[in-house]
Amino acid sequence: MSTQILKDRFELKKTLVCTDFRTVYLACDRHHPQRPPCQVMAIQYRQREIRHRLEREAQILEQLSQSAAVPELIAYFYTEAEHTPATKTGSAKTRSAKTEFAATKFAETSQPYEQNLDRQNTFYFVQTHISGHPLSVEIKPGKRLSESYVVKLIQDVLVSLNSIHAQGVVHQQLHPQHLIRQDKDGQIFLTYFADLSRLERSEVDASGNLFTVVPMSPHAYVAPEQLQPDYDQNPQPASDLYALGLIAIEALTGRSHHDFSYDPVRGLMWREGVEVSLHLAEFIDRLVRQDWRDRFDSAKQAMDTLSQGCDRQRIAQNSRLPTVIAAPGAQPYKTAIQPGRSSANWPSLPPNRSGGGSGGAVAKAAASPPASPTRFSRPQPLNPRLFKIFVTGVAVLLMLGLSVRAYQWGRYRLSRLPQDWQSWTANVLPASDSNAPDNAATNVATNAAKPSQLTNLLEDGSILLRPEAADAYWRMFAAARAEGIELYALSGYREPAQTAEGASNDDASSASVSDYHTGYAVDIGGSEKSTDRQLSFRRTEAFRWLKANAQTYGFELSSPKRGLIGSSPEPWHWRYNPQADKSKN
Repeated sequence: MSTQILKDRFELKKTLVCTDFRTVYLACDRHHPQRPPCQVMAIQYRQREIRHRLEREAQILEQLSQSAAVPELIAYFYTEAEHTPATKTGSAKTRSAKTEFAATKFAETSQPYEQNLDRQNTFYFVQTHISGHPLSVEIKPGKRLSESYVVKLIQDVLVSLNSIHAQGVVHQQLHPQHLIRQDKDGQIFLTYFADLSRLERSEVDASGNLFTVVPMSPHAYVAPEQLQPDYDQNPQPASDLYALGLIAIEALTGRSHHDFSYDPVRGLMWREGVEVSLHLAEFIDRLVRQDWRDRFDSAKQAMDTLSQGCDRQRIAQNSRLPTVIAAPGAQPYKTAIQPGRSSANWPSLPPNRSGGGSGGAVAKAAASPPASPTRFSRPQPLNPRLFKIFVTGVAVLLMLGLSVRAYQWGRYRLSRLPQDWQSWTANVLPASDSNAPDNAATNVATNAAKPSQLTNLLEDGSILLRPEAADAYWRMFAAARAEGIELYALSGYREPAQTAEGASNDDASSASVSDYHTGYAVDIGGSEKSTDRQLSFRRTEAFRWLKANAQTYGFELSSPKRGLIGSSPEPWHWRYNPQADKSKN
């Protein structure tokens, strides 16, 4: 069979994996003189919406490979049936040098195999080939690995998990076969994310919802919460920690985790017959707890806990070393005596150069054991001067911190005051005065909007806002889309009674903020539906854009900030202030 070349660049060498849904090839990049190896993954699809979702996953992989131990995405492209040219759409901002050829057509050859591929819609991912082996080669049944190996394995995987979790991605399919150790430096790479496996088995219905056509079989390290039918809507990073704990147990015991019984109180019974330190055993037990809320909150917290436990164990081991204490006028003696050691093994002090004086007496006394091994020296008292200096320094730092915080708070409150006389007089008018100006800041926060004052934000009329707030929202929406950020309005005006009692279960967390009845409050989400009205919305690109640009269009976080750091408990809840809108000028 002649050479098969994709995109006039990637030369296919051999097939590595072939299933009903995907095929993985080992290839080489002909654009480089050294022709470095790479992997080409081909996924068949039937719907254009699935192709768009695959493009989105490719962009996520490209972003993850820049900060996490994920194989670098070199390119992604697609072909459509009957030799239809595959045109890549998107803004110039998202098109990089790696994907510049995504809009070109699949290279045509005379081989029957290539012709079969052209009759189907195929999406291709091209990633760097990691020269190494999967951890399933190292972790085998009947082979117990050392505690130091397991600790290093957990630390390396946690570093990568922390990087992807910080970007809102959960692996969901952690398995020794999907953890590749690189030969040259031993680094562990994450491969085979579950989102791709789910897309290749799914279709999109008429409502735009994704549903699985061929269900995925639960992998061997699946967490209990992953078996819930609605788990895909809100995946938990703790699921990856559960799988990592099971892998660590198999490495320590040399047995499959399915061989161990489970106790509702004590958890997975894997410790019997295994020599492992207490801190590591308790750490792993916390990783594999049934309820994901009882595990670590994040991979970062797990990393810190494991590091602290290892440090304490190392200090404890060092404290067992024998120590010789010598005091003027007294015989030196050894503390922390280890069982089974005789006085002949005690270290002696070096002889005094002069051979006489008190130094010689101490040297001679060092050669003989103490009269009583239970004798201890009196601890030296703490220098009161140093203690006072330390306490004073801590107090000064604390006062400086509080002063800075008070200054920032006062400056913020002053900035909220009206800046001119007209605004000041508008704010002091009573709220009950029907002739008061409608755009006063006090009325914005307290007065309920009348039906005649509202307009449809969306065409279906499901969200109502005041006209000036709606106009400002669409100006902000257009500016965000120009920068590649998608904003979605979730809810707007509510009647006062509905605001007090909560409109629905989804809005229960927002009901505590009683400004929806003003017609200026709006809930905003991003492109990720799973972050709607969730604290995780703070980690999205949409929230970061709003935090940096919303004030230009008169929008500000409506929910009060809490704590010294001043983080909002409802990052999706925004309120429009007509006086602060600079985009109208």
